[in-house]
This record gives sequence, C-alpha cells and structure tokens, in this order.
Amino acid sequence: MNYYILSNNYRLQTTFTSDGVLAEGYDQKNPFPPMKYSWTKPRDLNRVYPSELNYIFKGGIFKLDYASFWDGYIVSREFKELIDILRCPVYKSVRLNVLNIKGERISNEGEYFFLDMRHSVQDVVDYPKSLFFLNEDMIKMRGLTIEQVKSTGDYFGNIKAYEKIALKEEKVDFNIFKLKDIAVHDLVCDEECYLKIRNSFDRVKCINLTDLKEYNERFGWSN
Repeated sequence: MNYYILSNNYRLQTTFTSDGVLAEGYDQKNPFPPMKYSWTKPRDLNRVYPSELNYIFKGGIFKLDYASFWDGYIVSREFKELIDILRCPVYKSVRLNVLNIKGERISNEGEYFFLDMRHSVQDVVDYPKSLFFLNEDMIKMRGLTIEQVKSTGDYFGNIKAYEKIALKEEKVDFNIFKLKDIAVHDLVCDEECYLKIRNSFDRVKCINLTDLKEYNERFGWSN
C-alpha cells in the first residue's frame, strides 16, 4: 500500500502558521505573548487545554485546511470532520478563534481547531528499509558515534531527514496518524485517506513516502 505525508500546498494561496501564536486571551499592548501556560510544558503528554484558544496571526488572510504548528496541527472544521470519519488515533482538540494583530476575528469563513496527537504516536517506521541522513551533530551531543548508532539500530532522535520512509504495514492500524519520529512532524496517511484528501482539499499536499525530495525542499534542506 502507498502511504503519504501531509503538507500545506504552497502552490496555492495558503497560510504560514509560523506567523502566529496560541494565546488564552488578547492584549493590545502585547498581541504576540510568549506561549507560557500550564498546557505548554515541554514533553508533557497529559496537557489539559482550555476549551477555546486564540490563534493570533500576523497576516490578514487566513486560508488553510491543514498545517503543522508547534506541537500539533491547525485544521479546518472540514478537515477535522474527515479525520473523524476515518480510523485515527485518539487526539486532543481545541477550538480556535483566529484573530489578527488588532484582535479582530479573521476566520469568519470557517472554523478552525488545534489538534494534539503526541500521546498516540505510531511506532511503525521500518528503519532497515528506509533511506535517511543521520544527524551527526545530535549524535555527537549524545556522546555517540555514527558507528554505534548503526550497530545498535537505535535511530530514534538521530535522523536529520528522510529520503524515503518505509513502514511496518502489518503494524499500521489507522488511516491517518503521527509517526513516532522526531524528524517527521507532519501526519501520515494511507491510500484511502489520500484519495479523500485529493478529492476535497486542494490546499493539502500529499507526498508519497517513497520519494520525499519535495517534502524536504519545503524546509530548504538538501544533502
């Protein structure tokens, strides 16, 4: 079966989510406050989010259906509904009020949500069949050598980028899911989910896991 990694389709008019912050309120004197709340503690898988949050955005036009942001994803109501009718791991969801720098709502044409799927990551990467580049700096920081990593097969956290990702298909239980891998944050989907996205969401790009060159170019990364 074919599997795909999701990305914003930047060939169309869409939104860069890095141009915004999540906030519990709005302060005109400080519209982009640091994200320091009880629910932003690093590596906390048991975060309790408010029922609603503000996503304060630097731009004036907000158009997207899916985009990775911070520890999760910002999605449209329609994309969330697609996820919910497919086989998907349990996730946490927060309704978003999308505001501009003046505190004015700019998402009148749709509803948006922040999704957190970190506590249900899927450990299904088949490293021996995948192609990737090791993160030499990270390996050195951990007091290891490339030879040690290769001999133990402990690649988690030691990969910089993938050229190709192979999955242990017999362990894949979902149509759309998050991989247990630091080098890959975006969601991955199977053929069934891919076809539904292709037919309904022009602003979502699905890139086959067998060739991730286009995905890596999004980050300006090359070997």
